[in-house]
Amino acid sequence: MAKAAPAFSALRLFRPLRIELMQMKFEFFGGNGKSPGFARRVSALLAISALMLGQKCFSANESDTYRNWQATAKTTQLGQQLLNMMNAVSRSISVNPADKYSLFRRAYLYGTIGCTESALTDLTRVIAIDPNFAAAYTERANCYMDLKNYERALFDLNRAIVLDPRSGDALYTRGRLMLLMNKPSLALNDLRRSQSSECKFVPALPGELPANHYDATDYYLGVAYEAMDKKDDAIRHFQASLKTPRLGSVGFIHRYADQPLDAKYRVSMLENGY
Repeated sequence: MAKAAPAFSALRLFRPLRIELMQMKFEFFGGNGKSPGFARRVSALLAISALMLGQKCFSANESDTYRNWQATAKTTQLGQQLLNMMNAVSRSISVNPADKYSLFRRAYLYGTIGCTESALTDLTRVIAIDPNFAAAYTERANCYMDLKNYERALFDLNRAIVLDPRSGDALYTRGRLMLLMNKPSLALNDLRRSQSSECKFVPALPGELPANHYDATDYYLGVAYEAMDKKDDAIRHFQASLKTPRLGSVGFIHRYADQPLDAKYRVSMLENGY
């Protein structure tokens, strides 16, 4: 990623960064393997400088992941478009580190390529800047789900739905989370609500298809009924999911757009008493 231009006058940005810095660990190890207080303070100041310049403090693993993605993205048209988006939002952040929309998009892109820790860092910054940014809570919950941290994911999704009760993305995601947490009756409620005409699914990127592009809600309703031993209801919803047209792709696919492929197998197993 290109280095950002200095922003030494942005001292007012210390406050939005404080939550993020509290969650980071920066250590210099001496010969005795310990981190003196002075070294920790110097390391924290370096971290602040990097954040104010719009640079990312990647972990070793994520640094490799990001470099590999940069190399491969250039080989396809869609990959190059995503790379251009990443560079554009990073430039915007270097000019205005409090640009919550650019931070949100960069976080989403980081999550897409597998840099989950960096995505969480940006999303935490977004929420520090705007505690009412509902979509940021939903996306952070998705990142926590990627890490199998279901309790934190649930906390964020509950907050997202309080802020935006008509968010199809948040309701659909919480329904999937309830299935992962073995709470099928709660999953049913959220999945049904997400199907309401009042609920909206909002793509995260320009030109992106929504998370319900494949309309997998009936499939997950079938999973919930199956977990509750309601065989007939499960079969009915699995069959409904098979009738949903497999929509073609005309843009970026949302990274949480599920296209379940085993509905027919599940129907067969249920009909045969397994």
